[in-house]
Amino acid sequence: MLFIVIVFSIPVYILAIWGLHDPEDAILFLQRWRYNETPEFSEWQFKLFKFGNIGAIVFMTLIIVLTGIETFRPAPEFTPVP
Repeated sequence: MLFIVIVFSIPVYILAIWGLHDPEDAILFLQRWRYNETPEFSEWQFKLFKFGNIGAIVFMTLIIVLTGIETFRPAPEFTPVP
């Protein structure tokens, strides 16, 4: 399970880090064809987009850590009741 979570989190990390590095291109990712000219975004939109990317990184890190803990936690010992 941990391997699957890590594999599926790699694209999320890549897109989130790219969004922090170049937010304008990340916002227009696969949407640029809709516009004749590049739209102008406000600083508020950039801050909100970066905040969402940081939230995605934190959320995915939390999911990976919790999955790792669950994966490597020893199974509880079964003691039958006499």
